[in-house]
Amino acid sequence: MDEIPGVSFFQNSIENIDEIPEINELKDKFNLVISDIAPNITGINAVDTENIYKLNFLTLKAAHRYTEKTNGKFIIKTFQNSMFKGLRKEMEKLFNIVQTFKPAASKKQSAEIYLYGAKKK
Repeated sequence: MDEIPGVSFFQNSIENIDEIPEINELKDKFNLVISDIAPNITGINAVDTENIYKLNFLTLKAAHRYTEKTNGKFIIKTFQNSMFKGLRKEMEKLFNIVQTFKPAASKKQSAEIYLYGAKKK
């Protein structure tokens, strides 16, 4: 990846985010975390759904740890599936405001959907 002045890139698994010293030092300091990560798709719906949920859950927990306690925001791209409601409920435990959004640019038949969470005082 080409260098961008003032920007640091880290290529690692979300499971290891706390082990990256430069990021770990920033807990509670991000005002926004955006996630567009997804697992490799197998084509087996039950496996893919479970893998998406696990990855989204790890990302949600990390976003909660790293966003500001009183004004942190989180946006995650996910997919409407049998585990979507469970993910939203977990997000509602960590963020005061949770909204679902499907952009007009997203194809109608696409299961792609976004969740937005905000922490408030």
